[in-house]
Amino acid sequence: MVRVTSFHEAAARQRSVVLGLLERCRRRIDVVDQLSVTLAGCERLVDATVQAIHDTATAFVQVPRPSVSFGAAFRAVKVGFKKPGPNSQPVLGYVRREHL
Repeated sequence: MVRVTSFHEAAARQRSVVLGLLERCRRRIDVVDQLSVTLAGCERLVDATVQAIHDTATAFVQVPRPSVSFGAAFRAVKVGFKKPGPNSQPVLGYVRREHL
């Protein structure tokens, strides 16, 4: 059976419930605010990293290099084996000619 009461009486009875829900909402908002700040920091870090990669790549491309083909500057050599055993496959590596 539903008992009809005045708004004032209902508000007085439910005050603690409403205040508890309000406090829970405030805590959730605080958590979302903290996540937002963290996410903004991550976004700034990603932007700075992208800019650093871009700057490094641009500087690398602008460095003058001698026009030597890959084959002339490097030589394929056996540098090891994938796994020891009777069916071992040699691993080819590239070594600068001046290091040979």
